[in-house]
Amino acid sequence: MESTDVTLRKSTKYVSRKITKFFISINKILVLYGLPIIWTHDFTLSKNSDRVSGLYRILSNILIIVFVAMEWGAFYTQNNLTEKQSSDRLMFCVTHPILVVYILNIEYYEKKIKVIMYKMMVTLKQSHNDVEVEKKLFKKCMFYSVTFFTSVALSVFFYGFDAYIQAHSGSTFTKTISAWPDVEDRSLAADVVRVVNYVILVILLTRVSGVYVLVVLLTICISHQYTNINTYFLSLSKIFNENLTQIEKEKKYERALIIGIDLHSQTMWCKRQCQSMFNVVFSFQIILNVMLLVLLMLQMTSSERTLMNAIPVVSTGVSLLCSTGFFMWNAGDITVEASSVATALYCSGWENCHVSTLRIRYLLLMTIRQGQKPEMLKALGLIPLSYDTYVSIVKASYSIFSVIY
Repeated sequence: MESTDVTLRKSTKYVSRKITKFFISINKILVLYGLPIIWTHDFTLSKNSDRVSGLYRILSNILIIVFVAMEWGAFYTQNNLTEKQSSDRLMFCVTHPILVVYILNIEYYEKKIKVIMYKMMVTLKQSHNDVEVEKKLFKKCMFYSVTFFTSVALSVFFYGFDAYIQAHSGSTFTKTISAWPDVEDRSLAADVVRVVNYVILVILLTRVSGVYVLVVLLTICISHQYTNINTYFLSLSKIFNENLTQIEKEKKYERALIIGIDLHSQTMWCKRQCQSMFNVVFSFQIILNVMLLVLLMLQMTSSERTLMNAIPVVSTGVSLLCSTGFFMWNAGDITVEASSVATALYCSGWENCHVSTLRIRYLLLMTIRQGQKPEMLKALGLIPLSYDTYVSIVKASYSIFSVIY
């Protein structure tokens, strides 16, 4: 790990492509949101900007932790809440500590993320980079990034709009309920604190949206790297159509096969590192999805059935389902694309070898056996992230709600 990091620091040149420019742009947004720098080259900040960015990250972390602690304090100080306010308090106290863990997890693995990102976008592309696969990768990354940022922005807006409507109808501007001020306190200081609380909530949600985007983009990159490997192995059969002697063809095929095996090995390493880094995020996301869906459905049944009450609940539910779905759908793509490696190897043209048959067949056999093992990301150490699991989790959430209600 340390040697790889040293290599990254020494290596300053690489082939700039559309996808690398995209990740540089994404990195700018993530830094603006308060996340660490994840791209190693062509992304530098001035000393003042770097200090401001680092200071903002530290201060926002402190503010968010204090904010969450004040929300938990509301259980002891806020005793005159409506049913909807009590439901909001419970929902935020359950979800916000988990979101703080997401942020701290990214902070902890900052250096490791840089290594994985560089390996996926630069190192593994040097041996083989299918242009069509890269175009699909770029489109998919762009789609998920825009969708994620938009859904979170809409959720934040509707929360603020809901609090504004309540304030306009005679209540206080109370969306997040903290230990102080009291929900009926109408003093200027109380109003200022409520606005500050909402600003901290926006900071928390924007930083978490950056975490979501980063995790989803890395899983997308891994799945497309497996696709890239498949196209590489399938292209090896063309070697035997070249104007070379049989021995030269077999030597060239063997060298290319070894390169492909190394690409496959490094991709599996990236997948294992992704599992290690984001295991906490994957696990808590499933727990969060079940708990929050149940709480939202209970809130819908207990609150007054009006459009203004339904909009923030529905927007939060959609954002939650999308975020969990993005994790599980793209993780499922990794399993699907990795399962095709063995077939691609078998179709790589090995049957055209006659001189070095035994050696090449041994290499193929060992790699095919490795490729036949299911490659999947898991949550809680045992729940595979896949399309089927996503549907099962949504059904389980409704089943729990049915039992409670």
